[in-house]
Amino acid sequence: MLFVTSSQVREGMCVAEDVCDQSGRVLIARGQRLGPSHLARLTKFGIQALFIDPVRGEQPTAAPKSKLRLRCEEVFSAVRPRFPGEEGPRSAPDPGAVRAAADALVKLLIGTQNAVLTLSGGAEGDDKPARHAINVAALAVAVGIDLRLPGATVRDIGSSMLLHDVGLLMLAADIAQRALPPGPQEVKELMRHPVLGYEYVLKTRTLSPAAAELVLSHHERLDGSGYPQGLTENQIKLSMRIVAAAEVFDSLISGRYGIPAVLPDAAIAWMLRNSGKLFDRQVVVALASRIAIYPDGAAVRLTTGETGIVAGTLPCAPRRPIVLIQADKKGQKLPHPMIVDLTRETGRAIALAAPTMEILNLHREKGVPIASIDPVFSGIG
Repeated sequence: MLFVTSSQVREGMCVAEDVCDQSGRVLIARGQRLGPSHLARLTKFGIQALFIDPVRGEQPTAAPKSKLRLRCEEVFSAVRPRFPGEEGPRSAPDPGAVRAAADALVKLLIGTQNAVLTLSGGAEGDDKPARHAINVAALAVAVGIDLRLPGATVRDIGSSMLLHDVGLLMLAADIAQRALPPGPQEVKELMRHPVLGYEYVLKTRTLSPAAAELVLSHHERLDGSGYPQGLTENQIKLSMRIVAAAEVFDSLISGRYGIPAVLPDAAIAWMLRNSGKLFDRQVVVALASRIAIYPDGAAVRLTTGETGIVAGTLPCAPRRPIVLIQADKKGQKLPHPMIVDLTRETGRAIALAAPTMEILNLHREKGVPIASIDPVFSGIG
């Protein structure tokens, strides 16, 4: 069965599990095919998601990209890399288009305060540099709004993060597009990109001086271990701390240069352990409040010892997803997966998460680490 949001539900789909209201009354019984009256009932009672049967009903269509994301992709397309072997950006981006995209991003996120951001951003074949740029921009803008930075500063954050990695596109293709973890020399070369990007956006007048400064400083760290300037805590503005945290978070959960991605909970935990040293704690806490910690498909162990798979997350409860429990606390496989909605099952909570059940079991049986984050590679993105 599939867990789908109400926006993806269509007439004719077959309900795989009873749909109930807050009082437990059955609104739509398991096995029924959805008709107009059922869809109206979902809206009336504020049902945000439900399970459907993919065998007896049609597959849900993927949620379309928003107009905002498409606009941001258009902005980024001006600086996409050329074919391997060709250097430099395709053409200078239009400053007006960059500002318009940043303004739209700020306006959208102001209107959806405290909303959980979905950072996956599209299909597997999408342009990954564009996806990363848009994710970082959205997350950094959201944190800037939450920490009540001035509107002009938040817009600078949005516009700068859309183009924060433009310097990578000026490196040789075998460096910028490598599929294996970089060696010491490649790391040194990749660390040139903030300066190259800074010089480019100033030369082309794509960004304001304040926004260009954020392009330059998005890899700085509080203890001075960042680059390119090695700034220390009292030299790093709050806007710089925000973009640095947003950039490293999306890099960690996305994977790059052959470095495996980690789950959001592992990325946040690592960033919190390094708060005060590498990252600003209030920024990391604000960032964590804007994301779904447990993505669909993640393997989880509950505080009860049961194990299962995350089926979906309701927008109102990013830390308490729907879980399909597959094994009991003794590790015995259940004949049929048990659906547990952690927003209602207050006696259960997620104790541990892993990308796959195999990794989760190896951690339990042999103590194999679930996630590994190399401090050096965490700053390469």
